[in-house]
Amino acid sequence: MTPHIRKLSVAVAAAALLGAALAAPAAQASVTDQLDVGAQLLDQPKGQPWAVNLLLGAKVIESTGQENLPITKKFSFQFPKATVNSSAFATCNATDGNLLSRGPSACPASSQIGAGTAAVRAISLPFDATVKLFNGKGTDKQRELILYANAKTVDVTVILRGTLTKVSNGNYGYTFDLPIPPIQVLSDQFAAIEAFNITVGKRIRKNGKLISFIDAPTKCSGAGWPFTFRDELDGGVVANAAATISCIIKAQ
Repeated sequence: MTPHIRKLSVAVAAAALLGAALAAPAAQASVTDQLDVGAQLLDQPKGQPWAVNLLLGAKVIESTGQENLPITKKFSFQFPKATVNSSAFATCNATDGNLLSRGPSACPASSQIGAGTAAVRAISLPFDATVKLFNGKGTDKQRELILYANAKTVDVTVILRGTLTKVSNGNYGYTFDLPIPPIQVLSDQFAAIEAFNITVGKRIRKNGKLISFIDAPTKCSGAGWPFTFRDELDGGVVANAAATISCIIKAQ
């Protein structure tokens, strides 16, 4: 899948090319990740799992400077043993072409299950993008999730499709793999993802009952609920991060 690219302004393109020309050659990348996760309590139904939204964020840091950050190729996550009720929610069946021509309206509004922002670096400059997440085709055991991302400054829209898979792997109950194709903004100039923050979750009323996209795990032991993040970048560079939501929640 080739990300949709629209026209850059002449001023932005000229400044970007000048910055790229003046940038020093990048050394072997040394990348670290920081994972930031949390849960937003939506409801505490008696005798049932707590309904929550997942707050998911990460930063990708290059030790010699963000201008040397390699191009992102894939994000992978592991999540704790929650319950994802994806089959209860509407799905988006739009093609990439539909989404690129019509925008998020190509998906039913009821299929949107998340939103957030991303920070990207392209042509030696930082840009912000808005992100919307949609429930795609599949089952509760394996579900496609669709990300619609738009960076207005450079007028670039990207459609990404990842797979949420139910697993039984120690303390982990789900994985999410998100391949990221090259995001070209100019000839030989591609975007690297520096950071993202997205809220995932939703509640609907169906047959008189409130249903949450995510129900929290019913048990918490040890250090708490674990999450991992794996970031694969160009040149064989790989970075990993882990975070835990503690079983003991303290006032701040």
